[in-house]
Parts: sequence; C-alpha cells; structure tokens
Amino acid sequence: MDTAVGLVQAYLRVNGYFTVAEYPVLDATGPAGPRTITDLDILAVRLHRAPGASGAADAPLDPALGAGGGADMIVGEVKEGRPHPNPAM
Repeated sequence: MDTAVGLVQAYLRVNGYFTVAEYPVLDATGPAGPRTITDLDILAVRLHRAPGASGAADAPLDPALGAGGGADMIVGEVKEGRPHPNPAM
C-alpha cells in the first residue's frame, strides 16, 4: 500500500470510518473474462449512531470532513504533493 493511502486510511479510521484501500474495479464484459482496469484508492463509510451510544465519550469528528450526524460515504483518489485545482472542473 502507498504511504499516502495508508495515512488517509488511518485518518479516516480515527474519525470513525470503516475503510477499504486500493479496491480493484473489474471489467467483466470482455471475451477473455474479468480483468482489473483500475483501483479506487480509498472507500470509506461512516454509519449514523446516537451520540454516546457506546457508553463512552464520543470523540468529535474533524470539521474538515464536513460530515454531519448521519451516514457518510467517501470514494477517494489519493494524491501526493502540493494541491492544485483540477483544470477539467
């Protein structure tokens, strides 16, 4: 696993997400059978639950995630280096 993907995965887990890293995307329509065409760097799901449901104090979510109290899902592409806007957007 790439170091940057591992860092993002750890960050999301600390914030209460279930994660899968480098999930393969398959093309099953070809004549040669299924083949991997790419991978998704990170898939993350955070389920809704009542505050304090575990009986322990809940750690607050990082506000940068922008997640409310409900369920949340992230499909992410992890990049290294300085951030820059996508010119296609």
